[in-house]
Amino acid sequence: MAIVMTFAAGLPVVKVGRIAGQFAKPRSAADETKDGITLPSYKGDIINGPEFTPEARRVNPQRIIQAYNQSAATLNLLRAFAHGGYADLHRVKEWALDFVKGHPLSARYQDLAQRLDQALSFMEAVGITAENSQQIREVEFFTSHEALLLPYEQALTRTDSTTGDWYDVSAHFLWIGDRTRQPDGAHVEFLRGVHNPIGIKCGPTTPADDLIRLLDILNPTTRRAASR
Repeated sequence: MAIVMTFAAGLPVVKVGRIAGQFAKPRSAADETKDGITLPSYKGDIINGPEFTPEARRVNPQRIIQAYNQSAATLNLLRAFAHGGYADLHRVKEWALDFVKGHPLSARYQDLAQRLDQALSFMEAVGITAENSQQIREVEFFTSHEALLLPYEQALTRTDSTTGDWYDVSAHFLWIGDRTRQPDGAHVEFLRGVHNPIGIKCGPTTPADDLIRLLDILNPTTRRAASR
C-alpha cells in the first residue's frame, strides 16, 4: 500500500509496522477466575502462557529471552526483504495483495503497476537505475510496539556514543498505552528519558489536562519552542 500511496500522492510515505514486539499484554486485573478457580491473568507470551493452568500462568523469566530471540529473527527477515531485492520496484507486480483479490481495487492496482513500470523504463532511459539508486531496489521499514514491559525495554536501552542521548533500541517508534499513560507513572518516566519517537494512546477517557501534561513531560522542547 505504501507504493500505491506514494505514486498516487507524489509524496514520500514512512513505513511503520507493529511488528517484532508486543509480546506483553496490558491487563486491567491481576487475576482471572474460571469455574471457581482463580489464576494470574495472561500477560503475554513474554511473561506467561495463555492456557488456564497454574503451570502456564506462572511467570517465567526465560520467556523474555525467547521473545528477544524471536524479535531478532523477525527483524533479520525484515532486513532481508527490505535490502535483499524483494522491495525492488521492478517487482511490484509480484507483490501479493490478497486483501484486494477479486475486488475492483485489484484492477486499479494492476493499472498502477503498469504505469510504474513505464515510469521506471523512462528513468532507466535517462540513467536512473537500481544499480545507481538504492531507493529503487531498497526500502526503509521501521518497527513499533507499546513499551509495556519495562524490564525488557530498560535492558535494550543504549546511549548514542556521538550525542550522549538515550535510545530504546527494542523498536524505532514506541508508545504508551491507555492503561499506562499516568503522568506520574513509571512508563511515562521511562519514555521521557529516551529520544525515540513517542506515541500516546488516547481514548475517550483521557482528560484534556492530562494529555497536555503528558505532552509537556514527554516533549518539553515543544513548550520551550512555542514560547519563543
